[in-house]
Amino acid sequence: MDIPVRRQRVGIYVVRQRYNCKECGAVFFKPFESMDPKRMMAKRLIRYIESESIKRKYTDVAESVGLNEKTVRNIFSDYVLHLEQTIPRSF
Repeated sequence: MDIPVRRQRVGIYVVRQRYNCKECGAVFFKPFESMDPKRMMAKRLIRYIESESIKRKYTDVAESVGLNEKTVRNIFSDYVLHLEQTIPRSF
């Protein structure tokens, strides 16, 4: 999935090389820099969801990008945790 264009949902079909380890038999994929490995979506979509979730309801954001509302909530929760860890608090 990627950010909406002209209010239309966007999906991207990605073909990646798959590798098999001859020693351990594990299967792995070649990393794709612009894709988030945790959620298998474009990193810019995640940034878009983070910024839109501040301004709009989770359900509205989810509908506009074509994802489940819970996925949007989880992305925003991860974003808040990241901010809490990186921004120093002043007392």
